Amino acid sequence: MQYRNYNNSSNYFWLGLIIFSLFGGFKTVLLLIPIVFVFLPVLLIGFVFIQIIRAIAKNSSINSGLQGASVDRTKFVELFTRLLIHLAKADGKVDQSEITAIKSFFHVQLRFGQAQLKWIDDIIIAAQNHSYSIDELLKECKENFDHSTHLLLLELLYHVANADGHISSSEVKVIEKIIKTLGISDFEHKQVKSKYNMSNSDEDYYLILGLEKSASQDEIRKAYKAAAKKFHPDTVQHLGEDFKSVAEEKFKGITKAYNYLKK
Repeated sequence: MQYRNYNNSSNYFWLGLIIFSLFGGFKTVLLLIPIVFVFLPVLLIGFVFIQIIRAIAKNSSINSGLQGASVDRTKFVELFTRLLIHLAKADGKVDQSEITAIKSFFHVQLRFGQAQLKWIDDIIIAAQNHSYSIDELLKECKENFDHSTHLLLLELLYHVANADGHISSSEVKVIEKIIKTLGISDFEHKQVKSKYNMSNSDEDYYLILGLEKSASQDEIRKAYKAAAKKFHPDTVQHLGEDFKSVAEEKFKGITKAYNYLKK
């Protein structure tokens, strides 16, 4: 998969080439071109020049928001955003309200600044114009990230999909494919989606640990230890503090459930 790149090296190369040609680099060649075609290359060069300047300005603006970001973080954000577009396309089209919900999540929940939001805008446009298959995206996830990061990814996808209080059947199918491909167990899936199936009863705490209400104290203890290991915030700290904070909220819920159920 080709990730988005905001390095301006190639843009500066073409810009330099255009300036070189305008100051006589291709003077001899231009003299051989019939007069009728003299203005065509000038117009073409002018158009390309403007496009390169715009590309440099855009990349520089986005790059300012990526300073200090790890490779893992930039890859994860792009994969996550592209998977969100697949979720949005699940019903056949991408509505503006769905795009707004995606941007709102990054702005409100992850507190992305303006430069970072321009980055998300660029990924969304790229994902709509050149959509990698979901299999390609999940292959990248498996090759680049561990299981704890896969669980965080699923948590985030659920969060955005449930933004309107409802997850459609078509979105469920996409999520099920993601779960199967990334090797997320039914037990782990229950733990992740428990947040969106709350009934304000004791049963909620069992759901958070992925258990049935009939679970024994030994099963509760084992489930807590396993969940604490898989969902610990430190396992995703390489993605940045904003994603770590999402994991911290999940971890607090797990700890609260265990403290309530243990005797």
